Amino acid sequence: MKKNSMFKLRSGNKPSMSKLAGVSPMQDNGNDEAKQQKIKEIEANIAKIKADMSAGKINKVAAMGTLQKLTEQLMKLTGGKVPN
Repeated sequence: MKKNSMFKLRSGNKPSMSKLAGVSPMQDNGNDEAKQQKIKEIEANIAKIKADMSAGKINKVAAMGTLQKLTEQLMKLTGGKVPN
């Protein structure tokens, strides 16, 4: 490492594994009821998009991108497990 570099990694500022992963045992994840409501909303949106896609109401390519984003949001909320 250069002596005159702007960033010096010291032992005090190393990010922890929980910080890198975005989870912390000390972090309050908020209201479980609000989280469950958000999960239900995302699942309803996924079901509506799938129904519209099978009925031919929307473009399948655009719908797949939206489904992927919704699924990623759902996985974040459920800790990587997508409920059926």
